[in-house]
Amino acid sequence: MNHLIFPTFRLNLESELVSIDGEQKRLRPKTWAVLVHLAMNPGRVVTKDELLDHVWQGVVVSDDMPRLCVGEIRGVLKDNARSPTLIETVHGRGYRLLVRPRQSERTNRPRLAVFRFEEIAESSDGVNDGAKGELGDLLTQGLTSLLATHDEIDVSGGKSASTAQRRYSDLSSQGRALSVATVLRGTVRRLPESPRQLEVTAELFETETSKSIWQRGFGRNEADLAELQVHIADEVTDVLRANDQPSSSMVRLQRSRDTSVHHLYLKGLRLQDRYESATWNKAESYYLKVTEIDPEYALAWSGLAAIALLRAHSGSYQAALQFEEARQFSERALEIDPDLPDAHSNLASVEVLHHWNFDEAERRFKTALALRPSYSRAYFSYQSLLSCLGRHDDARRAGQRGFELDPLSMSMVAHRGFAELVAREPAAALSIFNDALEGDNRSALARLGKAAALRDLGRIAAAIEQFEHCRQHITGPMVPALIAQAHALANDKAAAQQGLENMISASARAQRDVPLTHRAMVHGALGETDRAFELLSEAVDSRQSNVVNLIDVVFDPIRSDARFKVLAERVGLPEAVLRAT
Repeated sequence: MNHLIFPTFRLNLESELVSIDGEQKRLRPKTWAVLVHLAMNPGRVVTKDELLDHVWQGVVVSDDMPRLCVGEIRGVLKDNARSPTLIETVHGRGYRLLVRPRQSERTNRPRLAVFRFEEIAESSDGVNDGAKGELGDLLTQGLTSLLATHDEIDVSGGKSASTAQRRYSDLSSQGRALSVATVLRGTVRRLPESPRQLEVTAELFETETSKSIWQRGFGRNEADLAELQVHIADEVTDVLRANDQPSSSMVRLQRSRDTSVHHLYLKGLRLQDRYESATWNKAESYYLKVTEIDPEYALAWSGLAAIALLRAHSGSYQAALQFEEARQFSERALEIDPDLPDAHSNLASVEVLHHWNFDEAERRFKTALALRPSYSRAYFSYQSLLSCLGRHDDARRAGQRGFELDPLSMSMVAHRGFAELVAREPAAALSIFNDALEGDNRSALARLGKAAALRDLGRIAAAIEQFEHCRQHITGPMVPALIAQAHALANDKAAAQQGLENMISASARAQRDVPLTHRAMVHGALGETDRAFELLSEAVDSRQSNVVNLIDVVFDPIRSDARFKVLAERVGLPEAVLRAT
């Protein structure tokens, strides 16, 4: 390995040169050594003491030398210390490189999919009845989470893996659909004579040839399942790890003194991922139980932050309180594990939606993605931020990367369509949403996007039909507001006004506030511009999260008004929001 290639610069390890913008530069020897050490440890906080030991090797120098070297590196790489995109200062500790090598000269990161471990149950007469239960799900999700935290592997999303298994019968087709070279799958069985004893098999397959390249069998007590997952993940990584990969500090899923906490955490994660409000309380109870058993289990605190964010988005709870809880839980997680990408991503969402601190949010998203390059959900959250700022090409790239990591998850497919909607490309968006619905006709997210695309193409009647279909699956005031706005665009003012009144009444009965932005977009489409701006100004005054989406098409009827620029400036949005059309 002679080169390390990063998104904006390249290191030639043989000639000790930095290449940036087509120009080669040579650093002072100690500064070069600091840069290489950071490059070999991407995403990890490298302390000042570690740099002093590694670079100066016992020679007594000023404690300020690492800071001076990092300053020189930033100057060469054109990085800003106040708003870093390459090297972050972790105050009181050291420095973290926020980007990872895209490739070395001879290697690429292996891509792996984890297929569901089948739980084999036996009837009393010893005959396999083919039953599948929670144990197999927990084992699969645990291994997926563990392997996704390894620097050296890209892991395909669980939903995509499940879809591939359902859609294709042979391993080669499944692998091609996921663009992965390797698949991990296996079985788990309780021994009839001792139900607490488990028999687990795990096997790695090369998808192109369907050839088995590694297989193992394990016997464990159920109480030791968490440790077994770690053991299997470590062995799989050893098999996949390329000999010429740069050395790095492997990030492991956190271990606990009590093995039960890992299972409780995964149960909470599975419920959280359903994105159904009825499951959030149960997920929260699992995470809280984990924090009671092991208060130093960082992932549980991050899980609690994620639940608080979901509630803040839903409108059913006091959003400001939920955002504050999300911040506190995330910061607690980072106190335990400063390199936890989930917590950095959660904090980024708080910065976007509650504090409107877009620079800090972008830094947090980049940190999360540097720590876990296969973090598909973070790519789509980052895409949403970039779209809000009018950086459409950047948003498309982020969405495309997330899609590549989770190509058969229809919600992930659909997210790319929303970037096109915000960029005022409804035809491209409609094509994406139709593809998503072909993959899963039940996807409410894709259906919602299709309705919006039809609206933006001027096909209002078809859009309203699709919106009405969404009403059956998406609760809350958002869909009724979009239907009312569509009626207003069709010049059916009576239907729009009635829809607005019904939405407010239904939300009051459900003890749910209607976001002021939802009401404003209907009044704007009705031509009631003054009322629309009254509501939007109140939304900004009360720091409602939806005002970060002022770039949305729904506000186009009032965008040319001078008052719109004032609102955008108060939120801190760039001028691109004013030129959205």
